[in-house]
Amino acid sequence: MSIVHLIKDESLGGIEREYVEVDRKAEVGELVTPKLCRYGRSFTEGKAYAVKDDVDSLAWKPGEICVTDDEGDTHYLSMEHYRVLEPTDIVHIDGAKNRLVDRKAEVGEKVLIVNAKDICGKYENGSIITAERSSCIGVESDTVADNDSNPEGFIRYTEYRVLEPVADEVVEVDETQASPEVLDLLANLARRVTEIERILKTPTPFATQAEITGVNKWLDSVEQQLHDTQGNVERLAEELAAGKPVVINTPNITVNENVDVERIMQALAARLGGMSR
Repeated sequence: MSIVHLIKDESLGGIEREYVEVDRKAEVGELVTPKLCRYGRSFTEGKAYAVKDDVDSLAWKPGEICVTDDEGDTHYLSMEHYRVLEPTDIVHIDGAKNRLVDRKAEVGEKVLIVNAKDICGKYENGSIITAERSSCIGVESDTVADNDSNPEGFIRYTEYRVLEPVADEVVEVDETQASPEVLDLLANLARRVTEIERILKTPTPFATQAEITGVNKWLDSVEQQLHDTQGNVERLAEELAAGKPVVINTPNITVNENVDVERIMQALAARLGGMSR
């Protein structure tokens, strides 16, 4: 599983973008994250650092790159001591994930400007614009129209990417990797989370204080059940990973199977972490 970093992309006006770590030689201007086993406190774990310039002719050995640490000191890093941060097509806008897609925008869709050619100064890289009219060569929006130079508010398709909302990830478990008891446990947890989300998203314009208090108490009770269930799943994961027989709810049931523990636990932790806030 790739490690994901959320970093402000200055080429998109500071919009947060997902980056993934990859093992390869970094190029000038790219971002890297150093491995701290060698450089200790010189760098901050998980922080991105820009490659300053090409130092192949000055470095101690081929492939080294030059970066500046938190104290302003210069370091020459070889490939085994850093990982390159590559940008993905996922951006975060107002807390929601969107995918940047290179295609024709439909009327009503939002587009993100990534290669602005506007001579009127109505938009720039990072601008988010709703397509009010669309064609095979671009979109039009009255919000960026200029009476003198661009009366239709035209934006060429090479200047933007369509923003497609990314749905929440669904926890999927291969039935060949887990016992029926574990699958039932995860299914029950998913149903509880779904029910709470449905209630929270249902408009309730009229409610008495007693009703509000009752709902809050019920939510507290369900949240406690969720955390108890998470504890059970964590116990199961640890015992399954260790290859030990696992007791689920009753001493009459034991499980001794291997599951993709890391993927299951990361997905559940993300869901439960979001509920607790």
